[in-house]
Amino acid sequence: MTGNEHGPPAVVALPPLHDDRLYSAEEVSQYTGAKPQWLKRALRSQMIPGGYLGRNPVWTAQHIRDLIAQTHEPQKRPSRGGGNGRQRRGRRLANT
Repeated sequence: MTGNEHGPPAVVALPPLHDDRLYSAEEVSQYTGAKPQWLKRALRSQMIPGGYLGRNPVWTAQHIRDLIAQTHEPQKRPSRGGGNGRQRRGRRLANT
């Protein structure tokens, strides 16, 4: 097949993590599989470890190892209590 090949994605060998440097969201996404925007948002809300260099979000090698070691799924937003209002209302009494 050429062009639009189907099947499993090619395995890419990632370079080893170095303890003496900082990693950007794009680089961390390669190691974790999370999207860069999600990483930035999660760091801003303090859901994941990391830090900032000026305004730029950055992660150390240890932060990335901690992210990879997390076995739970990312936290979901809490419900705002919306939905079907009928569930909250009492039963209507029929006129007799």
